[in-house]
Amino acid sequence: MSDGRTTVRFSAVDRAFELGIKPYSDIELLSMTHREDEKRTGTYVTISAFQQGIGTGICGPQTKDEFKYPVKNDYELRFIISCCSENAD
Repeated sequence: MSDGRTTVRFSAVDRAFELGIKPYSDIELLSMTHREDEKRTGTYVTISAFQQGIGTGICGPQTKDEFKYPVKNDYELRFIISCCSENAD
């Protein structure tokens, strides 16, 4: 992720992860119903070890049990966040 002056890197240590970056929080996103409602309030990073899918599943079949991760288990996700300047004068 970079703004042209500074770059921030998220590097997996043991296994891959999903990284999402958006210009508004999840709570702010809930109130947006159209693209023109979008208000950029910062940079928000979401890191996930895995996901079940996209959407609510209301219009299709649910995920089969053998493809789900049990919520009672503990999961560990390790990553390194590093930062560097693009133009160090």
